Amino acid sequence: MRDLNYQLKQLCHRNRDGSYATQAKRMHNLMLIADQLYDLGFRGMKPRSLKQKHVDALVKDWLRQELMVGTIKNRMAVLRWWAEKADRRNVLMRVLRRSVELANCKRSFPGHALEGDFRPNCEVQHQRLHVRNQG
Repeated sequence: MRDLNYQLKQLCHRNRDGSYATQAKRMHNLMLIADQLYDLGFRGMKPRSLKQKHVDALVKDWLRQELMVGTIKNRMAVLRWWAEKADRRNVLMRVLRRSVELANCKRSFPGHALEGDFRPNCEVQHQRLHVRNQG
């Protein structure tokens, strides 16, 4: 088991929020996310090392896989839980708005959700969010 997987599993055992089913699904999603981060090239991570670039890479990968909007939202909820427990909640504030907007664009225009391949109105919405988040 990789270090990040083990540490996230320990984080789940120390913070038993929700029902047993919720805890099990959360742990499963966290293990999936840790494996995806490893596959995306992020090595040697710890729970406290979660950064915006990691979330961006995950969302981009999920959109590339053409996951359903609900699945992306559920995984983002797990990421928010992870960020809160690791005291990294500030990482997700800007990314959440952007990821929801990307998911909405994907739903409106299937197959055109990857960055650089937006339909015009999605590109404008993305730019607005990007400018708003930087200011």
